[in-house]
Amino acid sequence: MWKILIGAGAGLLAVLFWSKLKSLTTAWDNLIITPKLDGGLSKLKLTLTTLTIPVAVDFGNRSDQTITVQVSAFDIFYNNKLLAQNQPTATDVQLLPNSARTLAGLKIDVSNFTLISVIGDVVKNILANANLTQIGTEIINKLTYNITVVVNKSIVINYEGLFGNPAQQTSTGVSGLGLVPAGERDVIPYGKMEMFLPPKSTLEKTDLIVIPNGSVEDTVRFMQKVCKQYNSDTTMLANALKAGSIEQTLHNFFDFIFTYIKYVPDSKFTEQVRRPARCLWDKKGDCDCFSTLIGSMCENLGIPYKFRIAEYDNKGYYQHVYVVVPKSDGTYWICDPVVDRFNYEKTFTNKKDF
Repeated sequence: MWKILIGAGAGLLAVLFWSKLKSLTTAWDNLIITPKLDGGLSKLKLTLTTLTIPVAVDFGNRSDQTITVQVSAFDIFYNNKLLAQNQPTATDVQLLPNSARTLAGLKIDVSNFTLISVIGDVVKNILANANLTQIGTEIINKLTYNITVVVNKSIVINYEGLFGNPAQQTSTGVSGLGLVPAGERDVIPYGKMEMFLPPKSTLEKTDLIVIPNGSVEDTVRFMQKVCKQYNSDTTMLANALKAGSIEQTLHNFFDFIFTYIKYVPDSKFTEQVRRPARCLWDKKGDCDCFSTLIGSMCENLGIPYKFRIAEYDNKGYYQHVYVVVPKSDGTYWICDPVVDRFNYEKTFTNKKDF
């Protein structure tokens, strides 16, 4: 009997051990960490003795688990030569499933003597003239980092990489699908329009935000599936916004989103495609969320539509998605609440319709 109990206990411990190991493996396999210059070159602080670099760390969690991370060390190098070491005050950053957060407020001090010793005389004049642009070109965008993080308070991981180009790190654009509006806009409460929203209870115990992995085209094909699968999310709303013509109905779709739902870009780590009910109750989304919401309403009213992905300025990749509805004469209506007016699209250098 004792042998049986001991064997069973050992088996249980083994199961628990492997379960814990699998959980940790999933956590670190799906954790993305990207340090960046915090606030741009204008936030660098240069004194007679020290260059202070403000740093933030973007964390992305692609897993279906909640992950806790701490930054325990942050070292920067130039041509593999150590410039500075930093041990931040341990701060827990909790990452919910399929989410991203930023840890800001980290600062790294590099003595000017060390800069000159490691990089050479080329930086003497730069430092003397306090030329932040040259500091970015000659120093910041050539740095590499080694960051040590503690995951779930039980495993230590080191990450290495290029600190990167300050212009890219402080861009207001977003990666993946997304075109940023011309300016910030306020939205208002739904008021009486809330009666046309789906019950909030439909979101309980549901995968609220779906995040496909793959190309932009994979994302758009997934959006098509979401529109059909969750078209009941917008049945009442679509009928409430229906007008006497397709053009006016689409205009109503545009006005509703522009008035009530705030544009908020996705994290650069992941593309979030909200089902329509989630977008409506979150009162926020980006271009793919808006397009999915409009597509769902078109599904309800039998309006033929396409998702258009667009490339701008010959970037070499698609940057935006919105809804177009073909007309009988070969032209189309445009419904893109990211921009400031109905039936308008930014001039593109390449596009593809789905």
